[in-house]
Amino acid sequence: MSSPFEFVREWGMPLQPLGFHDPRPLLPAATISFLHYAGVPKWFELTTSQTTRFDFLSTAINLTEVWNKEMSEYSLPVAWAGLWRIGDITYTQANAWLCIEEVTGRVVAVDVEINNPVYPVNGSVEGMMRCMKLLRDWAQSAGGSLARAGSLEEAFSQAPNFPAGEEAHFWQPLIVDATESGCDTLVVECE
Repeated sequence: MSSPFEFVREWGMPLQPLGFHDPRPLLPAATISFLHYAGVPKWFELTTSQTTRFDFLSTAINLTEVWNKEMSEYSLPVAWAGLWRIGDITYTQANAWLCIEEVTGRVVAVDVEINNPVYPVNGSVEGMMRCMKLLRDWAQSAGGSLARAGSLEEAFSQAPNFPAGEEAHFWQPLIVDATESGCDTLVVECE
C-alpha cells in the first residue's frame, strides 16, 4: 500500500478529511491515518442503468444518534451501536447510510428497507477509495464502455497498491448488474 499522501497525489484532486466527535470510535490506526491525511471526496457518482451516488460527511456520526433522530419509534439493533455514519449512498430508487464499523474499520451500508439491511461495501476506507479511483480512471480511459468490462476486471487484478478482493464486495456486482441489464456505458463523476 502507498501512504495516504501518495494516494492524494494519485487521486489528483482535493479530498476532505473525515473527523470524529468525542468520544471517538476505536478504529484501526491505518483507517484513522487515511481519513486524516488522505480523506474522501465530497461526493462520488456512478451512472450505469441506474445512478449510485455517495455523499460524504465531514464529521462522522455514531449511528445511535442518527437512529434516534430518524428512527426513534424503533429500537436500534444492539450490533449497530458500533457503526459510524460517514455518508449516504443514494440509488435511483433507494438509499442507505454509509458506515464504518468500529474495531474492524470495515465499510458497510445500512438500508433498513431491505431484508439483509447491513451489507459490505469494502474492507476498509482505503479499499473503498482505491475502488473509486480505479473505476474513475478506468471509465475515463475506456470511454466508459461496459463492452470492455473484462478490462475492468483485469485492471482490478493488476492494480498496484490495490487490496485483493476489495472490488468483490460492492463494485464488481454493480458493474455485472449494469452489464446484464443491457447498459453499455459507465459514467463516473466526483468532487
